[in-house]
Amino acid sequence: RRFPMEANLPPEFELVERTGYLIDDAWNSLTNKLTRSEQSADTRHDLNKNIDVTKAHMEVLLRHFGTEQTKSVLNKFIAARSEWWAFSQQLDFDLENYLTELATQLNTRVGQSVDELISHYFQEPATRQQLSDFITLLNKHPIGANQKAALAIEQVLLQSKDPSATLKTLPLIWGAFFTDADKPRARSINKTLTKKLGEQGSEELIAIHNAQCERLIQLRQDIHANETLNLTTAWIGAGQAYIDEYQAIKRFHRSLDFSDLEWQCYCLLNSSDHADWVQYKLDQRIEHLLIDEFQDTNPTQWQ
Repeated sequence: RRFPMEANLPPEFELVERTGYLIDDAWNSLTNKLTRSEQSADTRHDLNKNIDVTKAHMEVLLRHFGTEQTKSVLNKFIAARSEWWAFSQQLDFDLENYLTELATQLNTRVGQSVDELISHYFQEPATRQQLSDFITLLNKHPIGANQKAALAIEQVLLQSKDPSATLKTLPLIWGAFFTDADKPRARSINKTLTKKLGEQGSEELIAIHNAQCERLIQLRQDIHANETLNLTTAWIGAGQAYIDEYQAIKRFHRSLDFSDLEWQCYCLLNSSDHADWVQYKLDQRIEHLLIDEFQDTNPTQWQ
């Protein structure tokens, strides 16, 4: 008689196989909370803060992937939530530490933005000096491609002083050193180049070109690592909020799905207060278990 309460299940619950309408309700409820312009005066500060954080995560995802793809991936997060619970509710798991460790593996840091990475590149004294010297050398050999590259770099050096224009500078500087296929532009010492720049100037031009190509490739890798960390953080934050909303709606309707049964069984059998009692009751009635459709890639079923 006490089993539903002990198992943290709603009394007189209903097992549902089709959950599409509940997932849609959860999505609509979550997005309504995030887009609501005003909070009631008695709303707790911590709830406001949580909504703001979730809203920031969702904005990152929508900006990168659009509404349909974001919703599609988050729906998969819902479908795999028992695996997420099994992973995230381990005794030694801490989300902040997990993200910090991920940042270390990616060679970036939590809280760093793409703007900061690009600004740091342009604020490096050696970089600015090399780019200025490169413009001078290009203008000594004023063919069309060189003039175009020199003009782009001049614009970049001017725009890089404006923090609001940081993101716009990267395609310009990239195009000055790389082709549309993202291959380093072909530059080599030849008779014409040596005649225009001299032997030392020619060598300096090629050296700067190669050095900046390497630095820009590293910058792009740093940006990709930063975006990976930020997107991972956003997926986890938005996904957890979506799961919480979905679970709340099911509790309201006193509904459970198969993943809930999996997880509640897992919790019962891993709780010292309940596991012995459950095993005792099973031993009284069941001699053999037939395990069908077992998924060894599912952490919940495996454990």
